[in-house]
Amino acid sequence: RSYNVDEKREMYIEVKTTEADRTQTTIAHFPASEVQAMLQYREKYSIFRVYNAGKEDPKPRIEKIINPLQKLIDGELTVDAINLKV
Repeated sequence: RSYNVDEKREMYIEVKTTEADRTQTTIAHFPASEVQAMLQYREKYSIFRVYNAGKEDPKPRIEKIINPLQKLIDGELTVDAINLKV
């Protein structure tokens, strides 16, 4: 949990890293606890995707995905697979 001082609001940030560059289309695997946090915190939840992590050249690049749940609803993000348990 973080706090955005400029907007004076609580934020929940999940950071996902990869050595790949931005051409990779898959963001990352999300365990059930992270999906539950996305559902619970909605507009307060963000994913920060770090590309080229651990590499000296080119430098890492960060992509911010604010409110990924809404982006899923709007069709801006898609889901590859989901496992449901009873």
